[in-house]
Amino acid sequence: MHERTPDTSGRQLSDHLCECGCGYFTTLAARTSNTKGIVRGQPYRYIASHYRPPGRARTPLADRFWSRVLKADADCCWLWMAGKNTRGYGTMGEGGRHCRSVLSRRVSWELANGPIPAGLFVLHHCDNPACVNPGHLFLGTHTDNMRDSASKGRQRYQRHPETTQGSNHPGHKLTEADVVDIRARYRAGGILQRELAAEYGVNPCAIGYIVNRKTWKHLPDPEGEAR
Repeated sequence: MHERTPDTSGRQLSDHLCECGCGYFTTLAARTSNTKGIVRGQPYRYIASHYRPPGRARTPLADRFWSRVLKADADCCWLWMAGKNTRGYGTMGEGGRHCRSVLSRRVSWELANGPIPAGLFVLHHCDNPACVNPGHLFLGTHTDNMRDSASKGRQRYQRHPETTQGSNHPGHKLTEADVVDIRARYRAGGILQRELAAEYGVNPCAIGYIVNRKTWKHLPDPEGEAR
């Protein structure tokens, strides 16, 4: 027997199954609408977005997906022509009870290759956000995703160095003048990296990166740094 549990609006689930055949229960109507044939307190006939005219089958996901794709030659990008997010990646409604939005490149991969293993991302060889050609996609971890993004110059510090370098970085603790002073004093000798770290309130590793030019690389190096 179906266990009654409250939905997000605080009302109880009814004993009426959605008439689309999905097997889920509908909720009770909060208000009456004569035009829609809804009576307050009575169960809806359909879950929202599940209604379809009698006799019309639900369109398969593959058909819905590929109808929104502009295909070209197999080696070229296939462009997603429907909705996109703010970064230009295609999105579509998954359908079903909750109708959540999913990335179109993930749908393309699953249609061509099957389920995506947990924890893996779908990445682009072509670096075209709108492309859904399965031949241009590959799977990778979060680390793979970050490395791929950096190799293609898509990280924010690469696209906008003027807002992320040195003291422009929102997490900076030092200024350009501090770094120049640290390098000059360490190069002159007579002071340890841990002593500089304590004086400037940073980790000793940060001082090591500075004097070896692994960070703050944008500052000029007229005399050459200690290695």
